[in-house]
Amino acid sequence: MLLLLLSAARFDGTRRLFARSFETASVAVVGLGGVGSWTVEALVRSGVGRLTLVDLDEVCVSNCNRQVCALTSTIGKPKAQVLADRCGDINPAVDVRAVKDFVGLENVERILDDANAHVVVDAIDSVPDKVALVEACARRKIPLVCVGAAGGRRDPTRVRVAKGLTIAAGDPLLKAVRKRATTHDLTAVYSEEKAQRLPAEALKRTGCDQAFGTAAFVTGAFGLAAAKAALDLLPLQTTQAAPEEDWVEMDCPCSDFDDDVAA
Repeated sequence: MLLLLLSAARFDGTRRLFARSFETASVAVVGLGGVGSWTVEALVRSGVGRLTLVDLDEVCVSNCNRQVCALTSTIGKPKAQVLADRCGDINPAVDVRAVKDFVGLENVERILDDANAHVVVDAIDSVPDKVALVEACARRKIPLVCVGAAGGRRDPTRVRVAKGLTIAAGDPLLKAVRKRATTHDLTAVYSEEKAQRLPAEALKRTGCDQAFGTAAFVTGAFGLAAAKAALDLLPLQTTQAAPEEDWVEMDCPCSDFDDDVAA
């Protein structure tokens, strides 16, 4: 009984904000780095019921400054599985699938078939792979959130969300996608801030990290904005109405949680 109460209370704050629950919604996040990992965190904490997490990379020590999945205990482990395990710890009822793969022309259709997502979040940093995902989602009429470059940015308040790619032309990653893709019918997340370039000697890559500097408060802002954009794009029929008159007041069950688990 206590576990049922905990399940009902877990996303009560989200329900009270949106008057809807997202437990029947399905979202795929492709690319689980500095941006995508924060997107996953926000989606599972919003109560999204089905998540497909796609990335081939493993956690690197240099990811610790910006990625939710990067902990001392997770270094060397697959990002997709680390985040899937984290999602299950946040919400034991979530249906989460870890896909240890990169997305490209050769496998994008299969990955989208398996995901069966109502919305896709593209947090990939490779232009050809982003274009492949944009085109595939357009063919299937799957709403897409396409995220631009967070590297080199320092100001999280400059992150913006817009319809289409035209207004995001200052973002080099999205600009390249715009040139190659045949469709721009998507939601873009980008920064109005120009990337900060350090002197050449400071841009030498170390290990598996990238040349541009990054910060969690910027990649997090990108990822959280992408999560909100994904929720906004969910078709109404994939969410459940939770009118105020149906809300149930209850005492917080957490004080009894330890005793219940011990029993």
